[in-house]
Amino acid sequence: EKYRATLEDSIRLRLRADVPCAVMLSGGLDSSAVAAIADRYTSVSPLNVMTFRHEDPRYDEGPWADLAAKGHSWRRYSVVVRETDVVELFERAMWHQEEPFGGVATFADMLLGRLARQEGIYVLLEGQGGDETLGGYEYYYFHRLTDLEQSNPDEARRLYSEYAKLRNVPPSKWNENFNTITGKIKAGQAGLSQDGTLATQPIAISHRVLQAQGTRFQKPAPFKTLFENAMYADLTALKVPRVLRFKDKSSMMSGVELRVPLLDHRLIEIAFAIPPEEKLAAGYTKYCFRRMMEKELPYEICYHVKRQVQTPQREWLQVNLRSWVESILFSSSFAKRGFFDPDKARSIYRRYSEHPASFPNSFFIWQWICVEIWCRLFIDGRDKPNDWCPTPNVLRQPVTHKEGFPRR
Repeated sequence: EKYRATLEDSIRLRLRADVPCAVMLSGGLDSSAVAAIADRYTSVSPLNVMTFRHEDPRYDEGPWADLAAKGHSWRRYSVVVRETDVVELFERAMWHQEEPFGGVATFADMLLGRLARQEGIYVLLEGQGGDETLGGYEYYYFHRLTDLEQSNPDEARRLYSEYAKLRNVPPSKWNENFNTITGKIKAGQAGLSQDGTLATQPIAISHRVLQAQGTRFQKPAPFKTLFENAMYADLTALKVPRVLRFKDKSSMMSGVELRVPLLDHRLIEIAFAIPPEEKLAAGYTKYCFRRMMEKELPYEICYHVKRQVQTPQREWLQVNLRSWVESILFSSSFAKRGFFDPDKARSIYRRYSEHPASFPNSFFIWQWICVEIWCRLFIDGRDKPNDWCPTPNVLRQPVTHKEGFPRR
């Protein structure tokens, strides 16, 4: 109850503006909650909401945003990022980010910021921070299992069984998966992405870089549990600081201010006081937040298993953008940088192109491209891109999919 009252106050405060505001709506739990509460506190009716769409129904968040908006008379805006936009947007994004950035979603933030400015909207509210404070990512669940295995192994197995059932994991795999998951956490495996997979290819990093890396980064760990320390590290040192940099630069490219009500310091203090068993229960992450919003949001949004980043980046880097990726990885400049072993990187990319299912993600390819483009702009002194961003691909008519809601 205290968290809910403080969240409402946080959103109310961040709607204070003498210019029009909008909510970034993905149809996920956090952004839908922000929109639903903002709808009651906004001084302007109807509420403006903005959504990042894809034409591929496997990745399109539109149906979820449609569901969140059902019954509301919100004024809705959407943009689409296509594979043909990536090459054109990449250098412009890098010029303004001034550092390697996260992925295709950064382009969406750029285009939504520009569209907002074109429509006279100068303030955007977003749901960033709920996962890192209330235990929303899958691998937080793994940390919790590892904590429990040491103190209450029976409860750890029971909690995993709830997790596995919800995700249709065959019972025959439960024991093996549990041991693998907790083994990774015990080993302190670094570089995990939000779905728990490794986000790098260490074998492709040059020996010179590996030997010269110096003192290994130590994650802050002020709590007694792995679960709480994982959230705290993401909140203070890893995910949130990085994402806020990307998003702040993407919005301010258009002179639009981004506000993050779920990161109000009062909410963070309350969230870290909520016990782990309230955050992870019945197989769900962020369970207390789901219960809090179940009377205001559709059941499907409240109790859908956590969706990962919804972009077709994996397929684009494999097929549609293959010639562009190869033009970078097979360039003489990439080979001479000294950051990566070019032969190994190229060999890995060939295998990825032929057998993408054997790789858990495509983050490592994006990293290679980002480092090379960053070097070309800021080390080699390549000319600044002429125009920061093309006109957004605005969806005036909603995309409809016969398949209905995308499922994992």
